[in-house]
Formats: sequence, C-alpha cells, structure tokens
Amino acid sequence: RLTSSWTAAVTMTLGNFAAAVQEEVKRMLAYSSIGHAGYALIGVAALTVDGPANGTVMGAAMAHLLVYGFMNTGAFLFVAMAERWGVGRTFADYAGLWRRAPVASVAMAVFMFSLAGLPPFAGFFSKYFLFQAAIDNGFVWLAGLGAINSVVSLYYYSRVVKALFLDDPASPTALDAVDVRPTALYAAVVFAAVATVLLLPGFGPVIETAEAAAAALIGPPRPTLGRRFDPRRPARKPQILLPSDRSWIRVSHAQLSVSELSRSRRHPVVRHLAPLDDVPELRVVRAVRQ
Repeated sequence: RLTSSWTAAVTMTLGNFAAAVQEEVKRMLAYSSIGHAGYALIGVAALTVDGPANGTVMGAAMAHLLVYGFMNTGAFLFVAMAERWGVGRTFADYAGLWRRAPVASVAMAVFMFSLAGLPPFAGFFSKYFLFQAAIDNGFVWLAGLGAINSVVSLYYYSRVVKALFLDDPASPTALDAVDVRPTALYAAVVFAAVATVLLLPGFGPVIETAEAAAAALIGPPRPTLGRRFDPRRPARKPQILLPSDRSWIRVSHAQLSVSELSRSRRHPVVRHLAPLDDVPELRVVRAVRQ
C-alpha cells in the first residue's frame, strides 16, 4: 500500500511540474497526462483492507478517467487542427487565435479549465469525488497532494487560454493564412467539448455507475474490522453474557463476525455456544468460559 501511495504521489507531482516548464502545447499536454495518471492511481493507492470507501474511491477514479478521456482527447484534437492550419506549436503561436476560430477556441478553453479541475466543469467534480473518497479511506495527505498538484496545473493550462483570448498575434497578418473552414477534425473538437459540458448534469449517474462497477469488481467489505478470534487471548471489557447449554459465555467488545466464531467450534467453549445461531447481528472478538 505504501508503494502504490508513493507511486501515485510521485507520478502526479513529476508530471505536473514537468508540464509547467514546457513551451510547446503538445508536450505540455503529454506531460500533464502523466499527472492525470497519478490522479487515477489514487484510486488504487487509497484502497485498504475492508476500507469503508473502497468502492467509492475506485469508482471515482474510473469516473475521472471517463471525463479525462473526453477533455484530453479534445485538447489533442485542437492541437492537431492548429498544426493543420499552419499555426506553430508554442503558446506564443496560439496568440489571438480566437479571432479566426472562436468556436474551437472556446472548446479549447473548456478542455483546459476542465483539465485543471475548475468548477463548474466536469473535471472539478471527478477530482472532488476522487479526493473525498481518498480522505474517507484515510489518505488525507494523498488527497491534499492531489489538490496542490491541481493548483500547479492551473498555471500551465491557463497559459493556453491566455494565449488564445488575451495575447495579440505577433503581426496583424500572422493568422490570415489560417483556414478554419469546417472539417471533420473541427467537428470532433466541438463534439468533445459538448460531451465534456453535457457530463455536468449527467455526472450523478456517471459516478453511481462507476461506483457500482467498482464495488462489483472489488467485492463487499468483509464483515469484520477487528482481529480474528483467538481463544488464548483473555477477554477485555466484557459487555454481554450469553447462556449456553453447559456454561455462561462472556462476550467482549464486538468486532468479529459470528460466522468466524462459528468456524472455531472445536474450541471447548465455542462448541457449547448453541444460542449463537439465533443472534445473527452479534459480533464478537473472543469468548471465554466464566
């Protein structure tokens, strides 16, 4: 568990900081993909034995991957389209591009803000559920590190939006040669942006479906959260006295399931505990003869 936690932490941190120093948009998106792989690894690293939020954290990671698939694919399609137009690869080359391609630029802004995890975009909700599930499973530090990395990612994602809408082209005629006639690539970018936006009202069913799939994959938690029954260990803090056919059985703090105790009926005390089957909700740690 420690290894997977550190793998997730190192992956998202190195990916985000490497993306922050890039000058080419495509390379920035490539390194940021490593950071998002680290976010997804939180769904594996935060799994614990009988963790109360195992299905939730894994489902949140799966939902994040679904949302990430739309927004990152759309971002790479925009870069490919810009290269087809003859636009350069750096942030500076995107300066003022919204004047020639306003719809595609708005779509790219949606991708960038959603990848950064800003509300009210789908990327915010996927990260929110992922970090909250990690906290519920006891990985507060991992969720906090993920939030810090999201803040770092806002820096380089906002650089794209700044170049598109706020920066001026290098020359008044720099974008004149850009051919923005509708193409299949243009339509794919717009479709990915619309899908990213439409995930907002439908995110509830998305996360519920992902959590259900994760729960089916992981399985329900075991009914016990404590140590296994050990008849050699003396009981502490007795709470209940149960009569058996030969003696009284002292039952201590409730943490072990009845089924596990029932499997130990060869013990001279446990095998006399006939009324145990009539108490299905009872959980015990150990029982000793009084």
